[in-house]
Amino acid sequence: MPDRAALEEHGIRSSTLVRFWGGYRTMAQYFHITTDTLVPFFLAIAIQTAANPEPLRHIRRNCLVPHPLDEHRTIVEWNKAKTGARLQKAQRRSFDRRRRYAAPNLIEMMLALTEPIVATAPPGEQDRLFLTRSVYKEPVRRSLRSRTEVIEHSVLRRAILRFTDRANRRTEEWNAAYSDKPREPIASFAPALFRGTVATEHYRASGGDVLAAQSILNHASAATTETYLKSEETTRLQRQTIARLQDLMITWVRGPDRNEPAPVSRETRAAVPFGHDCLAPVAPGRDGAERLCPRFGGCLACPGLVIPVDTEHLARILAAVDRFEQARNRLDPRRWNLLYAPSWRILTQDILPDFPTDMHEAACVLATSMPALPELE
Repeated sequence: MPDRAALEEHGIRSSTLVRFWGGYRTMAQYFHITTDTLVPFFLAIAIQTAANPEPLRHIRRNCLVPHPLDEHRTIVEWNKAKTGARLQKAQRRSFDRRRRYAAPNLIEMMLALTEPIVATAPPGEQDRLFLTRSVYKEPVRRSLRSRTEVIEHSVLRRAILRFTDRANRRTEEWNAAYSDKPREPIASFAPALFRGTVATEHYRASGGDVLAAQSILNHASAATTETYLKSEETTRLQRQTIARLQDLMITWVRGPDRNEPAPVSRETRAAVPFGHDCLAPVAPGRDGAERLCPRFGGCLACPGLVIPVDTEHLARILAAVDRFEQARNRLDPRRWNLLYAPSWRILTQDILPDFPTDMHEAACVLATSMPALPELE
């Protein structure tokens, strides 16, 4: 879309655009993406990726990477500044392309919509996804000109306000026509709130597993994730989870009648990796029917995980860590990061520090006499 100064040089005034074509902003939509048409894509991608809004603004056009294991999934990659923007930390999420509005499909739409204006962007920004044409006032001639650049934070904020106003006007029209099925208007919001909201939804859907929310936000420490989960709902869920686990622990130690130790039964327990027992291998589903625990076999990510601090269990953990590290040197890095890196991090960062250092020497000797763990493929 030519800028206003170029149009006026050819005898086309702003009043003419308003009269015949609905104005400059309306006309520009037929040439390329505008801030108003960019915002819905930005919001939808921000919600799905749980990305910080500032790094997402600068996501690159080559952010889509094929999934190494699943042909139906695609990985979205972007960088997040760390330590005062001196370091960049890679962020990754994978999505099922068969979902119509999955993030990779929306990104491909964005690539097509911004393609006409890529060549007019500064060389340092031509590799960015969220490009837009904005109008500015030329300081010398005082005329309005257009330029292509990564959408600015202030421009994005104003476009979100217009998006909210348009949506609420449609809601008012709907409520006037269908008073028996009213819809709630959209409250004022900022994209920075999405990250905490997405984390809270995953935390709730996982039954209070902070590690599930941690994996979504890609935090190195669960303590950082907890700062995003502060609300009345998450506090209530945390208390319910603690009470349930305490009851399981008491029942396990003292028995169902609280007077004698509980018998070890294969119907109520199941052997899991590293030699400890699962207290609840069968969990009720949403419909009330009992099903195998969805975390069964992935017990390192279970909030109810209990590992006794003794030499035998430490030996098995050291053997598992060694097996993971052998696989890291042998397997494709992307495959290892997707399948085994989360378990390796839990073992080395969360579990091993709880064992005293003077126990390691005896555990290492014991690990050599234990049956070997299977090779990781």
